[in-house]
Amino acid sequence: MESRAQEHILFMLGACQEAYSQHFEKQPHTISLNKKAFIDLAMSANLAGKKERALYQNLENLEKRKCISYTNKNLSLTKKGVQKYEEIKKTINPFLSVCFTLSAENILKYTPTTTAVLKKN
Repeated sequence: MESRAQEHILFMLGACQEAYSQHFEKQPHTISLNKKAFIDLAMSANLAGKKERALYQNLENLEKRKCISYTNKNLSLTKKGVQKYEEIKKTINPFLSVCFTLSAENILKYTPTTTAVLKKN
């Protein structure tokens, strides 16, 4: 069983691989990310919420659990890692869709009358 931190990192890696896959979808490819570049991305984009050393340790633990592979300084999800990533996605997608819908669209269009009350502080 992976810890929350490890699931978070596994999800970040899976999301990165998915984003790169979409970007290069017209070409046959296998996506792997340089370990240092992935950690730099996680740190600079404030996605990790952890120190660099903690990221390295969690990546090592994920490798021991055979969720990721580390070959030639590159990270990629294993079959087990892809399954875990899909499980996490399936769990959080309903929550994310609520956030995306409410932030991307005018929420008033979903109600027949105004139901929110605004108070001045």
